[in-house]
Amino acid sequence: MTRLKYLDTSVLLESFIKNAPRKADCIGIISAVTQGQEKVLLSTLNIGELFHILLNRENLSIDYINNYLERTIHLPGVELVELDDLILTQGFKISSKCQIDLADACAIAIMQKHKLKYIYSLDSNFDKFPEILRLTELKV
Repeated sequence: MTRLKYLDTSVLLESFIKNAPRKADCIGIISAVTQGQEKVLLSTLNIGELFHILLNRENLSIDYINNYLERTIHLPGVELVELDDLILTQGFKISSKCQIDLADACAIAIMQKHKLKYIYSLDSNFDKFPEILRLTELKV
């Protein structure tokens, strides 16, 4: 059985963007999650962050984005995690201490809470944390 991992926004975004440099690796990760071969945590904050990027940077329609994100949160391998005040408080502390954005800081707080070691991410911010192993391609 595969270990539960965290899924960062960067992987979802890269798999979605035409001609993205790591697109094939990210599609491999998402395919495994889609088939339920890989189990990942994904936070509601990541969904909001992805919505914002797809709307404002990629100029996609709201209906298209909502359809994509709704399908994403219901993939067989996705467990959606809601933020609570403890995760947010810990996220604020990590963000300030390590000078990283709140979404990444909350991902770390969620990983700590769930005792996760692995994150699928293209974001090197996670390399600052020796207890976290960042994966950029499928590892089951």
